[in-house]
Order: sequence, then C-alpha cells, then structure tokens
Amino acid sequence: MTIPERPQCVVVLDTAELDSVILLGISPVGAIPAHMSDAAEFPPHLQRATRASTVVGRHQQRSRSSSSSPRRSPT
Repeated sequence: MTIPERPQCVVVLDTAELDSVILLGISPVGAIPAHMSDAAEFPPHLQRATRASTVVGRHQQRSRSSSSSPRRSPT
C-alpha cells in the first residue's frame, strides 16, 4: 500500500503502532499510553516523540467500548 501524501493528522490507538508511526518520522497529534500501564503518560522511550501528542484515552477504555459494542457489517 502506498500513501500518496504525508498524513497531516495522525492519532494512534496502540503502543505497537505508536512505535511504528514514530519510526516513520510522524509525530502523532493524539495517542493512548501503553496498554500495560496505568500512567497517563507515554513510555520513557516514546516521550520525546510524543511531546505534542494529546492523550486521547486509555487502552482499557478502548477495549471495553469495542467489546461491548455490537459489530456492524459494512453497508
């Protein structure tokens, strides 16, 4: 898959993808902290790259809401 232009705003909802996005040179505008942490901040090795990122929730919140919501088929 090729992305024709550099994304302007990226929000990342998992730590593994956050690592990948940062390695690609993209600073996300929003992300969630590590899923194994209760901290409201990013892991030490990601803090420099996420200085301008807004915490948009916690992994546990995303998991609960996605597991309790019925899945809809695409229309």
